[in-house]
Amino acid sequence: MRNKSSDKPNKIRLYNPNRFNGLDAGICYLIVLLVFVVAPYFIKMAIGDFLKAVSEYDTFAYYVISTAISQFMIFFVAFIFCIVRRVNPFSGGGYKASWDGVHVLMAIMLTLGVMMTFYFTHLQFFDYTSILTGPSGEIEEHISVLSPLFMVVYLFEIAVLPAIIEEMMFRGIIMRGLEQFGGLFAVICSSIMFSLMHGNFGQLVLQFIGGLAIGGVVYITKNYLLGMIMHFTNNAFSVVYTLMITPIFEGPINQKIIAVTGSFSIVLGIVFCLVSGIYFISMLFEKEKNKALSKNVSNKYAKKRYYQMQEFGQEFLLPSDNIPYLSNKNDERRFVINGKYRRLNRQSKNGISFAFIGLSILLATVIIFFRYMRLIK
Repeated sequence: MRNKSSDKPNKIRLYNPNRFNGLDAGICYLIVLLVFVVAPYFIKMAIGDFLKAVSEYDTFAYYVISTAISQFMIFFVAFIFCIVRRVNPFSGGGYKASWDGVHVLMAIMLTLGVMMTFYFTHLQFFDYTSILTGPSGEIEEHISVLSPLFMVVYLFEIAVLPAIIEEMMFRGIIMRGLEQFGGLFAVICSSIMFSLMHGNFGQLVLQFIGGLAIGGVVYITKNYLLGMIMHFTNNAFSVVYTLMITPIFEGPINQKIIAVTGSFSIVLGIVFCLVSGIYFISMLFEKEKNKALSKNVSNKYAKKRYYQMQEFGQEFLLPSDNIPYLSNKNDERRFVINGKYRRLNRQSKNGISFAFIGLSILLATVIIFFRYMRLIK
């Protein structure tokens, strides 16, 4: 129900309902790809000697700096893009960050299920692609007395930073924009982009499946906090496996340990995937049923938020349960965005949107080929 702005609750924080469209998703992804191609040459000119010295002193120190730089580039593009389009990358257009213990548990279970079921396949696939493409050209390893410290920092970085920054990009901007063409398309297409962004063939399968899991949960729950937790769990699993499981496999009873651990992992992973998958799919069916029956079911964990709208000269304060979508050319409504009344971002035209989306996916694929051909770094 509409309330006049004079009836505003005291000290209310207005909500920004603006959101991205399909063209935004394609352009933003394309810009990030181009930045990753061009930026290394500028970095080499600016601090190349410093990075070389760091690498020769300690390999993990080099990894710490290079990881921070790559994540900063993603954050910088996403942040600027959000300012230009006047969208909050996390909560814009209906996403929220709410803590629901059951949701969190099921999200973690789904991530572990995917990793436990497919991680051994991923390792085998990685070996096959390495044979076909040749070694990846890893830098020579150098160890110093500070290596343990740098290693801890590096492991923290690869577990935490992508969980925040990459979710901001792929779920907060790209998947959110692609929802203009439907939820299923948004989840699948953003997962393809997510897997290609990692820049090598060896990670394509696992990252695509992981992207499907994260994207599906975020789309169903509209809770970006779950996406961050799942992304962190995914990265933490890889770290734990590398540090704790791999050394065990190098022992004298290598094959037996691999057989027992792998079999148990796959079976338990399938169980995790089934339980958590049924939970979230049931939630999706329930939401679609309520939508078809025009039922407005409130979430007891969600905080009540409001946005301010102006229509035909009248001001209204509306709850965020009824989030506006992208506007069209005949939509004269204005909403308070960044402190001023503005029109919402419009829907993009399908033709130009799909052209940019297709071009960005093609470019990401070409970049992977070029990297293996050593034409770009």
